[in-house]
Amino acid sequence: MNRRLREILASEGIRVAADPLVSSVKAALKKGQYIGEPQIGSYTVAPEGIVVETTVSVVVPPSKVLAEAPPKETLKMVFDKPELLSDVPESKISDIPFRALKPAQFKTFLTKMGGLSQYSDEVLRALLEGRKAEIWEPQDLYFDADPKELASYVGGAKGNLNDWGGGEYYEISIKGGVVTGTGSIPYEWENPRGLTIKRDVPDYPYIKLDPAVHGPGDPADSTHPSLAGLRWEGMDNRPEYLPKGTPGVVSVDVQIGIDLKPTPLASLPRSELESLVQDIARDS
Repeated sequence: MNRRLREILASEGIRVAADPLVSSVKAALKKGQYIGEPQIGSYTVAPEGIVVETTVSVVVPPSKVLAEAPPKETLKMVFDKPELLSDVPESKISDIPFRALKPAQFKTFLTKMGGLSQYSDEVLRALLEGRKAEIWEPQDLYFDADPKELASYVGGAKGNLNDWGGGEYYEISIKGGVVTGTGSIPYEWENPRGLTIKRDVPDYPYIKLDPAVHGPGDPADSTHPSLAGLRWEGMDNRPEYLPKGTPGVVSVDVQIGIDLKPTPLASLPRSELESLVQDIARDS
């Protein structure tokens, strides 16, 4: 903006905001921190002398530029040099539109980033915001099931995660820093005094039965009519499903498809947060 235009706007009471980077650029010029040779343009005769239009590239501290750059421009800069993320003010991290990165770009960016341990939690959460993914066999069991849905299957004991060492699956969506979705997760209920089977438990659960009710031996040898006519699987005698109302059940262990409890990213331990970023990149 030239001086005359500024004078006109000022005379009309319009406030003119200076470019926030002007002071940084002036400081760099005074210190001779420019790149290459200045490009000379036109000449103009003025009372104070000859005014030469000049274009010059100067070096400004990354923190100064990244504090003022629009989010999309910031994304372009950090995509080329992820180490610049350490110079982005924490208050602006969540504004960077990482969600605009397509899966292939997201994977490329993570490769450029190198080890995730050098980046803040805010950076990792911003990377995850707005993403959807189907994750097969995650590195960690990040999320719990919806407790209401767990309680709708089995009563008499609290369900607990029981990592089988593989086979888990999540279909998740991250919005507003909260993870929602569904998962196939191994759960176990156990109570020697007996469990209440509120609805059919599917997916060939492992079960243990009270011999006083079902007789001695394997579950498939039960003499109780509640288990009559079921299909059984393998040497471990797993029923195709455990019928609603089956008495004398003391343990149920099953990998079950279930709704996830909405989970804030901020509640995840650091190791799980890093694993989630890596797994989304792998399976997206």
